[in-house]
Amino acid sequence: MPANIDAVSYLVGIDIGGTFTDCAIVDRAGKLLTTKVPSTPPDFARGMMDALGAGADALGIPLDRFCRDIAFLSHGTTVGTNTIIQKRGAKVGLITTKGHEDAIHIMRGSRRSRRRSCRSA
Repeated sequence: MPANIDAVSYLVGIDIGGTFTDCAIVDRAGKLLTTKVPSTPPDFARGMMDALGAGADALGIPLDRFCRDIAFLSHGTTVGTNTIIQKRGAKVGLITTKGHEDAIHIMRGSRRSRRRSCRSA
């Protein structure tokens, strides 16, 4: 996290799912605010911006000010993870650093399968 966290207002987490995009906002006082907007396939970036806009609206401030006051933004994409898990979409490869082949399993919160994950050649 940034060293100047006290000088800014919000910590924001956004998760883009196949149906909804969720936004969680924490202010300096620790108050949590959440918003949910429809996801926007195939342009999921629009859904992310809609979620930020809904957050700004809920806070009663303009979107540009809200974005300037974000200290930390964490972005997750459940829709991308689900594509991998369900083996849908384009054929792709997962390249990892040697010793970190279990990254996809850790991300999903499951470490028991880590020895069966992809191995470098």
